[in-house]
Amino acid sequence: MKYIPLMLGLMLPVLSACDAPAGDSQTTQTTVTTQTTEPAAQSGSQAAPATPAPEAAAPAATSACMETIKKDGLRVITSPDYPPYEFTNENNEIVGYEIDLVKLLASKMGVEPKIEGQGFEGLIPSLLAGRADMIAAGMSVTEERKKSVAFSDSYNNTKNVIIAPTSSADIKDSASLNGRTVAVQSGSLQEVIAQGIEGAQVKSFGLATDAVMAVKTGQAESMIVDEEVASGVVKSYPELHVAAELGAEQTAFAVNPNCGELVTALNTALQTVQQSGELETLKSQWFK
Repeated sequence: MKYIPLMLGLMLPVLSACDAPAGDSQTTQTTVTTQTTEPAAQSGSQAAPATPAPEAAAPAATSACMETIKKDGLRVITSPDYPPYEFTNENNEIVGYEIDLVKLLASKMGVEPKIEGQGFEGLIPSLLAGRADMIAAGMSVTEERKKSVAFSDSYNNTKNVIIAPTSSADIKDSASLNGRTVAVQSGSLQEVIAQGIEGAQVKSFGLATDAVMAVKTGQAESMIVDEEVASGVVKSYPELHVAAELGAEQTAFAVNPNCGELVTALNTALQTVQQSGELETLKSQWFK
């Protein structure tokens, strides 16, 4: 994750002002009394080949959507508050691993990517409303999401982890969060995980960076987040550390289920960049 300590330090105080309206810093709090197991998923920071996402409803093969994409461009929406996947740099440009991957795949597909940022929680509604063709936002493949969107093959495997102050030595696993406040990003898989931990007091934030700051400033006692994001956080804030690892998950692009041809095109392009080594090169640039 070569660029993250510097960029995260730049963006954490800034993103609340520059992100889309859906990403405000208001929080909601719930206390949960049921226990579920952490979802299976990603395999750490090592590069993984593009692999099929878990079985989902077959997307409709609609030629008209690809004709429109080739004519007007590939409309991609993201939530640029999740380095190294996607974030806003000092020039107010959306950059990151997934942004570079989208551009690479678009070049293989012969289309022009048009990338816009907004709050994470509104991504799927925007996709289904026809305001975008796909989502690139570090989105985990879940059974609930598969009910409404189609997923490309997975292009990244990673783990979720718990971030906590170094002074909180007793936070060692998910059970340790019983009775504690847990910061998460609204609409994320991490929010679902936190809500499934018995006794956890979940605080949801529109921006992942606001959730980080909540732990840093003592508004929350812990945070559940992707391990690649956590790596940059603890480098920028040495008073925080990775307290525990949770389950893994698969990351994929979400596509409107009415555009089956786009799913096929993305999967073909993913296989091409995996076989050529270009996917591995991108990962080595961003995940250090």
